[in-house]
Amino acid sequence: YHFIVGTTARHGRQRLRQNTPRLIMEQIRPLAATPSTRIGLMFGPENTGLTNEDLDFCQFSSTIPTADFSSLNLAQAVAIHCYELYTAVAAAHTKAQAPVEYANSFDLEGMYGHVTEALSEVTFLDDANQIYWMRSIRQFLGRVRLTKKEASLIRGICRKFLWHARKTTKKNTDKKNPGQQ
Repeated sequence: YHFIVGTTARHGRQRLRQNTPRLIMEQIRPLAATPSTRIGLMFGPENTGLTNEDLDFCQFSSTIPTADFSSLNLAQAVAIHCYELYTAVAAAHTKAQAPVEYANSFDLEGMYGHVTEALSEVTFLDDANQIYWMRSIRQFLGRVRLTKKEASLIRGICRKFLWHARKTTKKNTDKKNPGQQ
């Protein structure tokens, strides 16, 4: 999928910024104008909802505002989200724009893997906070709506960082041990 909307009733520091289904679908409307753009809705179990790890795969987080209850049952949440997505897609097709090829989940996960590896290599991510920082980076990059080309560019930058970091590490090792090779 190119964009995934996670549904949740819970709030937390490490959670994506939450909006109503209508606001999120309005943001997605221009993206839905391209027929090849795949948009997914992720719903969690009725008793527990989505975990932070589930929401890591989402670019948007949706909460249905309710007056008397903290959440709705799964069928109600699915119906509301599907209706809002349908109206957004229908409106997008009436205002068709030039097609854009957005990065799909496979592209994004590969890119996040390269970002994690590069940031770990240059010790930006330490073991204790790696999940926290990568969750923040994923949320930031998820809001940007990267194209395939942009995700590939970020992967290329990470590969270059890794190449330079490893080259520098090798030079430093060779300087410390000049007789060993």
